[in-house]
Amino acid sequence: MNFSRKMIVAFVIMTSLTAGCAKPAKKHEYGEFAAYVDQFKNEAKTQGLSIEDQDLVIRYGNEEEVKTKSKVNRALAICTQEQGVPTVVVDEKWWKDKLPTLDHHEDLAELVLFHELGHCILGRHHKDDIDAQNRIPASIMNSKAIPGAVYLEHRPYYTSELFGKTG
Repeated sequence: MNFSRKMIVAFVIMTSLTAGCAKPAKKHEYGEFAAYVDQFKNEAKTQGLSIEDQDLVIRYGNEEEVKTKSKVNRALAICTQEQGVPTVVVDEKWWKDKLPTLDHHEDLAELVLFHELGHCILGRHHKDDIDAQNRIPASIMNSKAIPGAVYLEHRPYYTSELFGKTG
């Protein structure tokens, strides 16, 4: 085999070997939750934080799956890892049946997803402090439920705290 053929064969082999080394495309599966992801990213931008494009899946699960993965008695959603991809699993029955019957349900939906995205995207942990001045949970990352009316009234504070501007 002459030199130029050897070079062509070597090029083909190297191209074949390195083709598998390219980074896989990001996995984005938000389903009907896409608007909340957009709100989250827009709010981050408003707070001066750029959210990089990254793997994220948001999907429904049943109450038992959410409860088992969360290791708490009652969770509405959970941030977990599935095959290395940050995944928010939302209790489908709660989201579709219970949530729409609650006062401030749209605010509660945002609150629940922002909390889980705080775990999955921002790497935040639970923060169960109480704001002494307002006597409210000090963080959207509180492990206890925050009433929708409280979240609505203090939303600017909570989003600022979530993205690191307070607290």
